Amino acid sequence: LKKDFHWHSKFLGEHAKFLGRAMTLNPIPLVIGACGVPYLLLDQRGCMSDCGETHVHGELWQVSVDHLRGMDDYEGIGKGYYRRAEITCLLDHSTCGEVLADAYGVADSRRLWDAAALKSMTCIAEYTLDMQDRVYRPIAHISLKQQLYLQGSRRYNSAVGTHASQTKA
Repeated sequence: LKKDFHWHSKFLGEHAKFLGRAMTLNPIPLVIGACGVPYLLLDQRGCMSDCGETHVHGELWQVSVDHLRGMDDYEGIGKGYYRRAEITCLLDHSTCGEVLADAYGVADSRRLWDAAALKSMTCIAEYTLDMQDRVYRPIAHISLKQQLYLQGSRRYNSAVGTHASQTKA
């Protein structure tokens, strides 16, 4: 939800205070999924050094508790695919050194990718606006999220059928 990115104005915009650019103190795998969405693989920290796991660069924003709850809903925290985790960052031009920040990421990567797919991924240090403009496919992303959230639930028009599993994020 970086400045000028898709969804920024809806979730941060006027509701947040920009604190500055930041970098994670420790490496965290950041990959781009099939829909062009960046994913922090929180459960894979320390496991993807062969794929280029590195310190992640981004922005740090201060938000209210109410807006944090809204972002939790958007990210689907209650559905179990994503989680919000406290990570240590270094804030650019800061005299306070390390700061704790909340970050959203994948809760269990193996629900979305098998071991071979995870091993074949390339980690990046930052998801840039240029990357978003080139690779992000919002309709495919929304469709994928809906498929994931419906997986295993009863179909609307069926007494016995359920939605099929989907594991290609």
